[in-house]
Amino acid sequence: MLKDPDKDFISVNKILGKQASIGIIPAEQLIPWMLITVISYILTNGLFSLGMPWFFTTTFWLIVSWWLLTGNKPHLFVDRFR
Repeated sequence: MLKDPDKDFISVNKILGKQASIGIIPAEQLIPWMLITVISYILTNGLFSLGMPWFFTTTFWLIVSWWLLTGNKPHLFVDRFR
């Protein structure tokens, strides 16, 4: 049986046109976040010997700041807190 293109539905990929991501991490943020983590580790543990709690706190703070400054439509996230 031949398909009639005028009457049959065309299947479309559902993720077509969506932003690439790895879980909740946007793909364009992955490399900067890795660099932030390395720099944070060097500063907190290598240079100042502050320990792991300071490393995690500093890393989290810098990653969230970076995401809000460079992320795609960060206002949608920030507007929830108003």
